[in-house]
Amino acid sequence: MKKLSDEQIQKMLEEQFDFDASPTGDHEKQADLKAYQLLFEALDHTPHYQLPDNFADQVALQATRKQESNEVFRQVMILAACIAGGIIISIGAMYWLDMAFLKNLMLLMGKIKWLLLFCLIILVFVQTCDWFLIIKKRFQRQ
Repeated sequence: MKKLSDEQIQKMLEEQFDFDASPTGDHEKQADLKAYQLLFEALDHTPHYQLPDNFADQVALQATRKQESNEVFRQVMILAACIAGGIIISIGAMYWLDMAFLKNLMLLMGKIKWLLLFCLIILVFVQTCDWFLIIKKRFQRQ
């Protein structure tokens, strides 16, 4: 179907209606004429609202926030998977390994618990710095 201009479409619509029809004429034509008039009134009507000047900035900010929340969700899911994997591995180790070996392992971990805690704190600190210093700056540039 070929593309028609607005004037051509309006001319085609006007040719279908007899604007000089008497009010007692065909009710279907009167209803079509009324619908036609309502259509063009609605098209001529300008909306009463205006978009704010910073509309594009607001949309970009929402997109950035959505991307940041997706990144946080992804990191939380990775953390949850690591914790669940650690629990599953621990349960499997208790089931398959000798209890005497596990007892010796726990005694060793008890001796170096402060070193393990320090390493865990350093890991959390590095991940937090990565998030705030690198990832957030990347989102701000986009």
